[in-house]
Amino acid sequence: MYHTVKKFALFLVIITAMQSCTIVRSLHEMRKKHASVGTINYNDKSIKYIPMHHLGKKVFYDDVTRKIAYYKKDGYKVYFELVKFKPLPDSTANDLLKRKARKLKGFSGTYKDMANESGTFKKYIQQPSYASMGVDSTDVWADMDYASVIAVYEHKYGPIMLDSVDMHTPLKARYESNKITRKQWNKVAVGARNEHLAGVIKHSQDKKILIIYGKGHMKGVKRILKEK
Repeated sequence: MYHTVKKFALFLVIITAMQSCTIVRSLHEMRKKHASVGTINYNDKSIKYIPMHHLGKKVFYDDVTRKIAYYKKDGYKVYFELVKFKPLPDSTANDLLKRKARKLKGFSGTYKDMANESGTFKKYIQQPSYASMGVDSTDVWADMDYASVIAVYEHKYGPIMLDSVDMHTPLKARYESNKITRKQWNKVAVGARNEHLAGVIKHSQDKKILIIYGKGHMKGVKRILKEK
């Protein structure tokens, strides 16, 4: 009974961490076999977007790869999602940055690692690398780095306080935390990144853009561009 409850709890963590939407909608997205393509109207730009999710069926990601190739052949440039680390010169500051990012994220490792532990999503795979889906150096990283995300969070809610568990749990070890509320996470990991992506699009000289981003971001990005 204990292990069943534990697996269900982990299942909920994975789903809520994947994107800012309901559990039912998240599961629906994961089961998709074909990638949809949406349109955003903004000035003289032709903007298409493919809503993504972190775990899904291989056939879905194969379809994303085909669509990326199709649009790139038609002259579109890919603007892709990826919150990443920009290494700091100081090793201590770099370590603290990673620990703060882990606390903000709420768990260590990847979504697939969590899925494997729960045993619930064995038939799904982690989103493949962008390179394997046809994204290359001519395309645009249109996301924030972890230092910027943390800076936004701390500006809104105050410093991320690291406790003894945060400091003494190795970065590659199993870790879970619920110290950051879902509302706070959405304000930063969704809201701030929506603003960032909309800003990149607004100031871009590219006329044909294909956005590869989580579905939970698209409604907000369209709203921001409409307001601007």
